Amino acid sequence: MDLCEIEKLLSFKFNHENLLYTGSGTSALYLIFSYLKKQGKSKIAIPSLVCPQVSCAAFKAGCELVFIDVSLCNYTLDYESCVALYTKYSYDALVLVHLYGHFCDERIWKFCLENDIFIIEDCAQTYKIDFRAHASILSFGHTKFLENNSWGGVIFVYSKEILQDLYIMNEHLEFKDFKIFFEEYRQKYYALDSKDLHYFSKLKSLLLDYTLVFKAQNYGNLKTKLNNLEMICKNRREKMQIYQENLVHRDIIHPKLSHNCISWRYTFRYLGDREKLLERLRLLRIDCSSWYIPSHQIFQSKILKNAEILSHQLINLWLDEKISKKEIFKNVDIIMQNL
Repeated sequence: MDLCEIEKLLSFKFNHENLLYTGSGTSALYLIFSYLKKQGKSKIAIPSLVCPQVSCAAFKAGCELVFIDVSLCNYTLDYESCVALYTKYSYDALVLVHLYGHFCDERIWKFCLENDIFIIEDCAQTYKIDFRAHASILSFGHTKFLENNSWGGVIFVYSKEILQDLYIMNEHLEFKDFKIFFEEYRQKYYALDSKDLHYFSKLKSLLLDYTLVFKAQNYGNLKTKLNNLEMICKNRREKMQIYQENLVHRDIIHPKLSHNCISWRYTFRYLGDREKLLERLRLLRIDCSSWYIPSHQIFQSKILKNAEILSHQLINLWLDEKISKKEIFKNVDIIMQNL
């Protein structure tokens, strides 16, 4: 099966005919940002709490960014902030990110469609796309729903004309050995000192230096993952429910999720000493993280209250195939004993 065949399988699986297989989710974002830049639609609104590669891809494409605050309820875009920022800046496009697998407020969709705002749906951390979007992005990177040993991404667009432009731009990208660059980046990232007065400046430079956009060479084991997507979602949902039902404590606030939401990582707010808890859990060999650093702190000097609150409270726990339900029950017991 070649790349054309994997595109046909993706088209069938997601019931969408206009798509392009790319080297990564970041590459897919870069292509659609570059397209918008060419169309004179270069003012892009992005939630502050998001993988920083989203902002990096937009900067690399030459776009202007404005950052929007997020909701404390499910950590995705805050509706009131979207409206207020549009009144002030009249952004051309909004990156609607389903962060941690949580679906965005329906009112934001309606607002964008009523105001002719180009919707880029970032589905990198979820399992489906929405046909109301002008463009939808999926990632097959590390720990994603359709994690692929060769990475990869896909962009779905509503217009064949846009797709043709994306194909042309994609042909000008090079092939790159992303694994070598990724390991270099990881080493330099973990070497940064967060207490350094110039931490954010150094982090910004590092992120932009290692924002890789490239053409896909192969699709790895994606076919197998696509054929197993329903089972992958079922298992993730069951694992998510274990955390929801058993992590019960006065210092834990669970996200408010829609009925069809399936988490990428199980992410909750912890009102106690988060860093102390994370340190203890890691010593006990529990995989956990505290993503993300708000992008507005990295790329702009401004204040977005909710994003900054969450950046000090969120804890992420794993749900992918590498962890079993039995291990999750065990980890939950350990977490509860250390609260």
